[in-house]
Amino acid sequence: MITTEEIYQAKIQLYKLLYEHWKTQELFTHSWWGMIMFIIFLYIFVFYLIDKKRFLQIMFFGSLMAVSGSVIDAIGTSYVLWSNSIRFFPITPGLFLYDLTAIPLYYMLAYQYTSSWISFVLWSTIISTIYSLIFLPFLAVFKIYTNHSWNNIYFIPMLLGVSILARIIVLKIMKIEKDAN
Repeated sequence: MITTEEIYQAKIQLYKLLYEHWKTQELFTHSWWGMIMFIIFLYIFVFYLIDKKRFLQIMFFGSLMAVSGSVIDAIGTSYVLWSNSIRFFPITPGLFLYDLTAIPLYYMLAYQYTSSWISFVLWSTIISTIYSLIFLPFLAVFKIYTNHSWNNIYFIPMLLGVSILARIIVLKIMKIEKDAN
């Protein structure tokens, strides 16, 4: 029988390994700085484009996407389907900054610039496909992301489903708010 104390001790050992790896092999590397620079650029770019009149609505949609992306990533890394080799902070499961930035920001633009369900689903499919089949393999080349027993193509329907669900939630809440006024 495995005790809670044994699990706790294993977590301590894992954190020590993770912290040492992060400190000596991840922090301030070219990949680490590249990730930081990409994220800063992306926020500036999207903030410039975002419709300030619908800012809260679009940010709410992006927040739903960020939470969903983080949950998916936490599940996948917990089951060791993939791993994030470069972390901003030495925590586990690591916050993959792309879950909190690239995914929500790209989908926020799709949400902002599409008015019909057809165009939204089309652009969400394009974003999901580019993220899954181009962006993640690109990150793998730079050893930021590693696949273990997962096929990136599975992200396409997952991200598409999450984006559709997020849009449904935002539209329902906007309707509730409108009806209350």
